[in-house]
Order: sequence, then C-alpha cells, then structure tokens
Amino acid sequence: MSISTYIVPISKASELSKLLLTQEFEISDENAEVLYNGIIKRHLDQLKDDLFIVAETNYIDRVFRDSYYHYYSSKLANYKRNCTRLSLFAAEFEMDDFRDESRHAKLQSLYRGFLVLRPIQLIQVSFCGEA
Repeated sequence: MSISTYIVPISKASELSKLLLTQEFEISDENAEVLYNGIIKRHLDQLKDDLFIVAETNYIDRVFRDSYYHYYSSKLANYKRNCTRLSLFAAEFEMDDFRDESRHAKLQSLYRGFLVLRPIQLIQVSFCGEA
C-alpha cells in the first residue's frame, strides 16, 4: 500500500478526480465521469478558482473507518477501506515545504480545508474548511 501525492491547480480538479477514482478506487472511466459530474463537481464549483489541491491517496478517514468496520466489511461486495483526501490551499507550493519545519507556518496560512473521497458505491464527499 503506497501513498501517492499530487499537487494541481483547481482548474485541473476534473482530470485529477477522474484519475484518482479510476486508479485508487478501480472505477471505470465512464463511472468516474458520472461520479465527478454528478457529485464531486458541484462541491468544487463552489470554491475559488485560484486554489490548489493536494491529493493524498490511502488516507485513513476515522469516520469512514468506523463505518467500514461496522458495516461495509461484513458485506459480500469488496469495499476498499482507505479514502483519498483532497486538501485545499490558497497558493502553490512545493512538497518539500511539508518536510521543512520553517515553512509550516506558511502552509498553515495557505490551508483552506479538505474534501474526502470515500470508496463506496455511491461515492460520498465530505467537506471541512472555509474555502
């Protein structure tokens, strides 16, 4: 289980979301298109056009993990238990900024919130933040 990280401007959210849905959740291209247009797009369309998205795969969402172990793990269908987190930032930066403690204050000032993509049949999107 490897963790992948992507940084893209919000203008590339469509391509990134569909890539994540197909690669991480093993959803067909057609279903990824339907899910993006039907669910994810309406959340992202409400955000400012100058934001940047940091996508982290294999994210463990505590709320979904509880639901997974109490409900989804006992079902006949094979549900994935890890999510993908899309963090929103007000400006572009480098991944090295996360590793440099002197840049953490800058990252905190740029941080606007996050979305969680959960790997269930009807993808649920939860949003936390002020963007």
